[in-house]
Amino acid sequence: DWASDTWAALLRVACVPGPRLNAEWLHRRLMPMTLTDRDVTWSSWLIGGGRAGSENATSVLLDWAWHPLVGIVGTDPIPPEVARLATFAFGWMFSTPDRRVRDRATKALVAVGERGVDGFTSAVPQFASCNDPYVLERIAGSLCGVALHAHDPDVLRQVADAAAALVADNLPEHILTR
Repeated sequence: DWASDTWAALLRVACVPGPRLNAEWLHRRLMPMTLTDRDVTWSSWLIGGGRAGSENATSVLLDWAWHPLVGIVGTDPIPPEVARLATFAFGWMFSTPDRRVRDRATKALVAVGERGVDGFTSAVPQFASCNDPYVLERIAGSLCGVALHAHDPDVLRQVADAAAALVADNLPEHILTR
């Protein structure tokens, strides 16, 4: 159907800087939605999309950052703008009820944060007003994952600043995010 094809097309260009309909557009579209509206559109579309090695757009994007059989796919730094866009794309995958997609997206986001900390930490605070506690919880978990793997004090400072900005204006209700 057209909705499924549209979401797939958006994910295929999500991390490409330049196109108007990349992950930044996706973020601006999904952020103001109610949980219900987001669940019946985007979040339900993601269900079943997390099978490693599959050719669907969700799996291809997840495999790009982190593959369950290989782990982190590459060690080269990710350009800041690509990391920022990937943070938006993977961050919104946390809204799906499909645990496999959420788990893979969490690992992918940690991999992105490790290889592109500037873009990752610049995107994280933009989720601060998100109305989905599970999205906030997984983003906070990704921040912890990046911090646990970091050896550079400057990276730790960036991650801590992003975490503080994520919760600065509104202490999360969800206890694990606190």
